[in-house]
Amino acid sequence: MALDDATTAFLAQAAAAGGPALDEMTPEEARAASRGFVDLYGPGPAVASVEELDLTAADGTVRRGRLLVPEGTPRGVVVYLHGGGWVVDDIDGYDCLGRTLAVRSGWAVLLVDYRKAPEDPYPAAVHDAWAGLLEGDRRRAALATAGFAPDRLAA
Repeated sequence: MALDDATTAFLAQAAAAGGPALDEMTPEEARAASRGFVDLYGPGPAVASVEELDLTAADGTVRRGRLLVPEGTPRGVVVYLHGGGWVVDDIDGYDCLGRTLAVRSGWAVLLVDYRKAPEDPYPAAVHDAWAGLLEGDRRRAALATAGFAPDRLAA
């Protein structure tokens, strides 16, 4: 599949800047490089509400979650597991994207700050993702009970 023009231009600029490729960096280097992009995205669009959550995995580990609810009646709840190859990034780095998804789709978006490798190897992130999915289902049901119509859950 061909990349879009913006992505192709971005990758060309990154290559021209020098330095190691993402797959040649240590996790710490890759995380620092990724954090550098957050300011480029900006804050993202306003949403009706933002709720910081504690998500508890089956092994008792508590991770952060963030529920972004758009204006109006949410169509459903999306549990969003951010990119980063299970090694880099977090919900703060994906807040702008989550807000954009919520506003443009009309769905509430639950960002899950899952544990990352290599510090927390498989299946830690899967446990956190499952905790996020269960919380997303609870939120969907709560919104429906409150008179909204979100009968759908997506991940």
